[in-house]
Amino acid sequence: MGAIVCLPGLQSAETVTPEGCRVEKFELKSAAMGREIKVGVLLPPGSKETGSLPVLYALHGRGASYLSFQEMAPLRAFVAGHPMIVVSFDADDDSCYLDATNRANSLFTTFFFKELMPEIARRYETDGQVAVTGFSMGGFGAMHYLLTHPERFVSVSSLSGAFDLFDPAYEREGWKAWAEELLGSRKENPAAHSKMVLAPRLEALVSSGTKLPPLFLLCGSGDGLKIGNRRFLDTLQSVSDNELKKHAKELEAITDVTKKRARIAEIQKSSLVDFEYRESPGGHDWPYWRDHFAAAAEFHWQHFQKKAP
Repeated sequence: MGAIVCLPGLQSAETVTPEGCRVEKFELKSAAMGREIKVGVLLPPGSKETGSLPVLYALHGRGASYLSFQEMAPLRAFVAGHPMIVVSFDADDDSCYLDATNRANSLFTTFFFKELMPEIARRYETDGQVAVTGFSMGGFGAMHYLLTHPERFVSVSSLSGAFDLFDPAYEREGWKAWAEELLGSRKENPAAHSKMVLAPRLEALVSSGTKLPPLFLLCGSGDGLKIGNRRFLDTLQSVSDNELKKHAKELEAITDVTKKRARIAEIQKSSLVDFEYRESPGGHDWPYWRDHFAAAAEFHWQHFQKKAP
């Protein structure tokens, strides 16, 4: 296999972490938005000789640094022993990773799929496998990207995802103004707002027969967004239960409890949506994200290994 390379003429700043990982920073001109977007790339030790690697795109939360992931020592330690490329970018403080209808220079869905992903594939030697993760606003962004192009991802995860952001039934204080800053008023632009409510989009995709990549959701038990994460879990469970109903007669015929549980797990793994939800002590804060992102990276690593060429 060849080495990871930077193309001539594409300059970047490079540092080395205590774990031996390399961090590259560069700016990518977005034709869609007419401005430069800062990009951070975490590379494992020896990546110049490692050969082609999978890519994990990591989306920061509202107001957080785009280099948050490069600053996570547990994540760096994991990447040092499990070679993958972790890519993050500056999506502004509050873009939600959308193509905003109310901001001409905030088209972060177009940027991600049409500009950033091709640039990373050109700039580094990758193996074609892509996953996406994020925390808080970035968790919403990861699910939005999944539901936009599910075929592009091997796996998807979220920590403390702000899943209810555009759902008028569960508005939190200040979220309506945030959503309308991006999409205009809900009264004047209801279609744009409805399109960003995640649960119906997920249900519609699965109803159409689209198989989703495996999902992993994490949230702190003391997190204010826990209820929204549980609601999204309910949606996933409902979709999964509908899959199980198709096998109702088969399951009724299995009298051994252990065998029935094993068959249910087997059906769920092969169904259109395979997911895991994990809730553990912690809040909506940096210590939780820093200390739990290695678990998300482990999830993606396992699926990279399953799909590896």
